[in-house]
Amino acid sequence: MNITYALDGLVSNLQLRYTSDIRADATMIGPGQVGYSPTLPNSVNINQFPAQIYADLSESYDIWTDNNQVVTLYGNVTNLFDKDPPPFAFVAFITGGDPYDLLGRSYKAGVRFKF
Repeated sequence: MNITYALDGLVSNLQLRYTSDIRADATMIGPGQVGYSPTLPNSVNINQFPAQIYADLSESYDIWTDNNQVVTLYGNVTNLFDKDPPPFAFVAFITGGDPYDLLGRSYKAGVRFKF
């Protein structure tokens, strides 16, 4: 979900990124799933990754405009609240893609020129 507010040369954007809970391995059975038993070889203690929501914030401001020429200052913060992934998130990365933010909060800033 994106929420954008623009006024003159100022643009603010808040983005919420959501991933639903996912099963780690379709061939395995975890606690809470039908057929789970610690004595079975296809039963594992963690087979479900929890849902997660991340918030990103970006700001930009046009500091100079003249006809179609624009100079813009911008900045953004990814993972605004520095939300940690679950302790076992590396397993999702190893098995072919990780829906979690493994880096934590990060910042970017810069200047854009349009001529």
